[in-house]
Amino acid sequence: MGNWREQLDQLSAIATLVRESTATPVSDEVHRNGRDRIVATHTTHRYAATPVRRTTFALAAAAVLVGGLATWQFWPHPLRYEVRGGSGFEGPYVSASPLSPAELLFSDGSNLQADPGCRLRVDETYRNGARVFVERGTTTSHVTHEKASNWTFVAGPFEVHVTGTRFALSWDPLLEEIDLRLLEGSVEVRSPLAQGPIVVRAGQRFRAAVSSRSLLVSEGEIAATNASPPPEAATAPVVATPPASPGAPPAAINTKAAPRRESWQELLTRGDFESIVVAANARGFESCLTGCPAGDLRSLADAARYTGRGELAVKCWLTLRQRFPSGPYAAAAAFMLGRTHETRNQPTTAQGWYETYLAESPDGEFAAEALAGKMRAVTTTRGPASAKPLALEYLRRYPQGVHVKTARKIAGLE
Repeated sequence: MGNWREQLDQLSAIATLVRESTATPVSDEVHRNGRDRIVATHTTHRYAATPVRRTTFALAAAAVLVGGLATWQFWPHPLRYEVRGGSGFEGPYVSASPLSPAELLFSDGSNLQADPGCRLRVDETYRNGARVFVERGTTTSHVTHEKASNWTFVAGPFEVHVTGTRFALSWDPLLEEIDLRLLEGSVEVRSPLAQGPIVVRAGQRFRAAVSSRSLLVSEGEIAATNASPPPEAATAPVVATPPASPGAPPAAINTKAAPRRESWQELLTRGDFESIVVAANARGFESCLTGCPAGDLRSLADAARYTGRGELAVKCWLTLRQRFPSGPYAAAAAFMLGRTHETRNQPTTAQGWYETYLAESPDGEFAAEALAGKMRAVTTTRGPASAKPLALEYLRRYPQGVHVKTARKIAGLE
């Protein structure tokens, strides 16, 4: 009985080895040596109680091994890549020299070019994409489009989510500025400067600066505000012209449909902020504040902020919280009010709004930014010692967050 229990334990150990082997690609030589070692170890003198038991166990071990190797062969593996040019270091770190570019070639056909002076880091690869940090400079990328593609490019606090496209992405870590030009396809940009992802399409350019809290989406070198007329322009009614005289045939009726007017959310998504403000002004700002639906108020608030109309943005956020206190935009409005007051050097008021957001949406989309904002506000008003518990909480909840360095400094860990 004891021999069978020992055999089962050893068989379980073999299965564990096989499962581990399926997760990491190995060479043919390692496969061959490992197979010989397992068979030699577990089918000879250690289990020679009876010929029947030895044969049964050997066959079972071989079946498990063959099944595991077959599983590994067809299991989807992370993308592989090679680096041409650059620093010559092995691993995920790629640094192009000041005089020549470097190129990353991925096994799915995607390629990234690091322009001279650019510095990249391939943080992780998946079977259908990768996560790449642009630490400095410009990269021109061509991402192959496949089903369920999963590519992310990170530049400071900005994340560019890609399914398949060509684009040029620049990041200046000193000025904390991003410049993104779409050559083909579309991407989604997430950042602390916007309440949700911003879609950037072919021919558009996305620029933002963290220090000035500014953001702009333009059509190439031409501002997107010139791309279309205001959405609230009047639509001419369809009218039939009466006959010129009795008995005369009527004139043709104008049946041409007027073009559909874009919603404010659609205008916001493609960066046409000025058209939203112009439309709200034509309707009357006070009328919008008292009568616009919640979605339009949020779009107007963002458009006002992006075009430098801070007071109008604040009015929209306060109105959202007053008119729609239990709606999906109320907590987000609290966060934006906190951020606005922080940029105005009003840390006490900012802290209050950040706390409101965290109370209403502790795990919301801006939770990490709100906690970091509260940490900064407390540091300003009461000093690092009072902010240390907040810094430790941030490090615990967001160990890979964009404010880790600040949190570690406040916590006294650097």
